[in-house]
Formats: sequence, structure tokens, C-alpha cells
Amino acid sequence: MAKFNREKVKKLIEKRKVKSLIKALTYMRGETFVWDKPPSGGKLNPNYHIVMGNLKGHKEYVEHYGIRMRAAEALGEIGDKRAVEPLIEAAENDNLFSVRAIATEALEKLGWQPDNSVAGAVYWANKANWDKCVELGDVAVEPLIQDFVWGAPSNRVYIGKTLAKIGSSAVEALIENLNKWLSEYLGMVSLAAMKGIDPMKGLGVLMLESFSGMSGLLKINAWALSWTDDKRAVEALNKAIVNFNNAFSSLKSNALFMGYTRAEFLGKEFEESLEKLKKSMAGN
Repeated sequence: MAKFNREKVKKLIEKRKVKSLIKALTYMRGETFVWDKPPSGGKLNPNYHIVMGNLKGHKEYVEHYGIRMRAAEALGEIGDKRAVEPLIEAAENDNLFSVRAIATEALEKLGWQPDNSVAGAVYWANKANWDKCVELGDVAVEPLIQDFVWGAPSNRVYIGKTLAKIGSSAVEALIENLNKWLSEYLGMVSLAAMKGIDPMKGLGVLMLESFSGMSGLLKINAWALSWTDDKRAVEALNKAIVNFNNAFSSLKSNALFMGYTRAEFLGKEFEESLEKLKKSMAGN
């Protein structure tokens, strides 16, 4: 794979090198930086971002997806139709929603019209047209989950309600999302605590920011499940509560664990979502 950096991409844009910019659309896609290893000991899933191992790794990660974003934006500005299919591919397959969204904006400049494809769903999610996403149904679930995780946190409540309206396939995706992120969250927080990484210093500050974002994601994910009136959501929230409480109980004397998890607040969010779901189902 050709190597890219900000300066190289800048020169490619100035020279309108479409073929090279198309190659940059996939640069370092799916990369994952790890602090130690997945808590389960299993294989890494590039769609889920394990917390960064060091400040240098974090800087590189940001630069790499920034290259893909700038390449997508530039291809839309250049206006060469050769970029249409590669941009559709990026809109449907990049592992960061921000890259996918910019790819659809570039496609729009090239005359592409959103359809019933995954790229179309990414487009409507980026435009915050939640009714259109509901209309698209199952095809919109994966892009919405991507936006839920990597998009603007201010959109998460809307996305959660949209997924709840879509129904069965969205419930499955929300449950999978909850389980994967909770496993990662608890495993990596426990690891940071056991290694004695102070959340108020150095790398710990960066990790705390990541964990805070994950905590917010998990909270809204639980809310979204509470809006579904689905029995599978009851089972998923019960499981999440048990897993959280087990981790919290086993490490409750560890001040660093407490610092990273913000004590038991996340567990309480799960419990409140479960109660809300049970009451809603009982009233139907």
C-alpha cells in the first residue's frame, strides 16, 4: 500500500491526481490501536476501537482517518466521475462514520442521488433525516449503528429512537453493540486499573476521555433498548447489569477502577432502562 501523509495528500489535491486520491480513500482503513489485548483474548474487531496504546498511536490514528476524509472531500471538489464508484465503496465500508458521511457529500457534488442502498442510508443519517432512515428500514441499521458510535454524541438520542422504530433487526444490532462495548469498556478499565494508570495523568487522561465517551454511548444504547418493547432487550439489559455489577464488585476497592468507571453510575443507568422497558411492556 502506498504511504500517505498530510503533505503528500495536499500536493495530490493541488495536482488533481484523482487516481492517487482514490487510493488514499482506503489508507489504513480498519486500523486498531490497543493498550494491551482484547479483554476476552479474542481477535480484534476493527469496527470497534480499542483504547489507544499511546499518545503517538493516537496522533497517527487521527492523521490516518483525516487523510481518508480529505481525499473524499477533494474528489468531490475535483468533480471527476471516476471517483463515483470508489466513493460509494468508501461510503458503505469505511470503519468510521465521519469518513463515510464526507464520501456521500462528495458523491452529491458529483451528481449522485441517494437511493435505497447502504450509501443512501449513510447520506440520510448524515443529514439527520431520521424519517427517511426509518423508511429505508433494515438497510439503514448498520449505518445508524455506525453513526451512533462514531457520529456526533448530540445525535445519539435521535438515532436510538430511529433504531427502535425500525424494529427487529435494529434490536439485534443494539444488543450486539451493547455487549461488545460493555465487554471492551469493563475489560480495558479493569486492565488500566490493575496496571495502575492514573486517570488524571498522562496517558490516563486520554484513556479517561475514551472511557467517558464509551460510558455515554452505553447509556444511550440502554435507553434505545428501553424504547423497543422487545423481550430480547430485557434479557440483554439484565445481562449487562450482571456483568457490570460483577466487575464493579470484584474491583470495588480499587480507586483507579472507580475513577475510570465513575463508580456505579453506569450500572444504575442500565437498571433504570430495564425498569422503563418492563413498565412499557406491561402497559401494552
